[in-house]
Amino acid sequence: MAFQVSPGVQVKEIDATGVIPAVSTSIGGTAGAFNWGPVLEAITVGSETELANIFGTPDSKTFKYFLTAASFLKYGNALKVVRAVGANALNASDGTAQLVKNEDHYEDGGLTFDGNFIAKYPGDLGNSLEVQVCPVSASDTVFDAWTHKGQFDGAPGTSDTAAAASKTGDELHVAVIDKSGAWTGTAGTVLETFQFVSQASNGKKSDGSSNYYVNVINNESQYVWWGSHDSELTDAGKETTAVSNNSF
Repeated sequence: MAFQVSPGVQVKEIDATGVIPAVSTSIGGTAGAFNWGPVLEAITVGSETELANIFGTPDSKTFKYFLTAASFLKYGNALKVVRAVGANALNASDGTAQLVKNEDHYEDGGLTFDGNFIAKYPGDLGNSLEVQVCPVSASDTVFDAWTHKGQFDGAPGTSDTAAAASKTGDELHVAVIDKSGAWTGTAGTVLETFQFVSQASNGKKSDGSSNYYVNVINNESQYVWWGSHDSELTDAGKETTAVSNNSF
């Protein structure tokens, strides 16, 4: 180490970081049973937290697969994970349960649903999911009596898209709930909400993106896919110009 022998300025460069970041020189791969997540699709995971967020936390049946993956991620940051399920695996639904493996299977598998919503992935965790939909009512009494109204900015009404076509009452509020507490440990916890979404297939947000409730849920929900329109939503899925009366 050099020492100054006269007054002056000495510059030192000091690394103050407390950890050495994990740098992966190669990509690992693993396959196994997990409690949640897409099936038969290779997903690149960068940390144990991300692994848990996508594939669920481990239990007595899945811990050996989860901990093997987590162990690799302590030293690397790129692991391709593939989830496998048994022959009897199903996605929970408010209609007939069936297997939906992943997004490609949902979109391209020619599947039909007789329920309004279906859990995004197969597994017991889906049994704790409940979806509640609040439509427009004549005097807001439905919204006012709704247990989860405090999660929303106000009662559903008429979107700008519907108003521009001289239609009314197309908006919905949607809440996805942890019914039994399997996700959060507290039964009845609201996991996610979608407010002021439209029944109109051509509904748009102010930024021009789709506000059609089917698209919003399929694109943004971490827990469910849309299955079919509720029978009480008689004009849901139509463009505003195809609605025969003045309201949805």
